[in-house]
Amino acid sequence: MATDKEFQATSDSKKEIVKNLPIIKLYENDDLILFTTPDSFKELMEEWLELHPHLKEDAHLMRLVLNEVREKSVINCYEICTKNNLHHRLTYRVADFLDNGKCYIFNKKTATFEEKIEVETYSFQLAPMVGSSGRKYSLPNAPFFETEDSTS
Repeated sequence: MATDKEFQATSDSKKEIVKNLPIIKLYENDDLILFTTPDSFKELMEEWLELHPHLKEDAHLMRLVLNEVREKSVINCYEICTKNNLHHRLTYRVADFLDNGKCYIFNKKTATFEEKIEVETYSFQLAPMVGSSGRKYSLPNAPFFETEDSTS
């Protein structure tokens, strides 16, 4: 679990981001933490919801996260989604933040921010109407996140 202290050993250019807590942790694994600012979170979620107003669960996720901004310095989206059965929505919102460059990727092992990621889209079709497609996100030679966008 990340804490405010884990972000302290960072490059000078990114220290201002972390000083200006709160932050919203979107995703975490053994090596990385993906996070965004409350302003970026609200902006991208509102843009998404304007295009997709029928996705009530995404609107609910946005409200839950932004309510916690008032109380905590590090808001953990995974925990919020666990409590509210919203994991299926978080995966796609994380991908949206990555696709739009609206999040920061903190490497816990090197205590630095990653500047560049690779995105591979894939499509696999075994037979007509049988297949899947999605996106794989990686650092050089190190995949860290994946979505399956469609399956049939």
